[in-house]
Amino acid sequence: MSKTKEWVEDGVKDKAENLQRGFLVITNDAKLDTKTGSVTNDTTVHTVLFGKQEVIDVLQPECEKFNKGSWKNQTQVRAM
Repeated sequence: MSKTKEWVEDGVKDKAENLQRGFLVITNDAKLDTKTGSVTNDTTVHTVLFGKQEVIDVLQPECEKFNKGSWKNQTQVRAM
């Protein structure tokens, strides 16, 4: 089992059950310079948590653990 699937199935899935909306998406924007043959990558982890504050308070630290890396993070949190 992958670490991501394990992370989701071993706790985050149950914790997010009462969340109105929750996403953790990784995007990668790669660009090729045809003149030089060089490739650049821009990776961003998007975390979106909408719902009750008590659910967000449990999930946000879990997401922050998973989001550590050499990429940018964009987080949207809204308590309802």
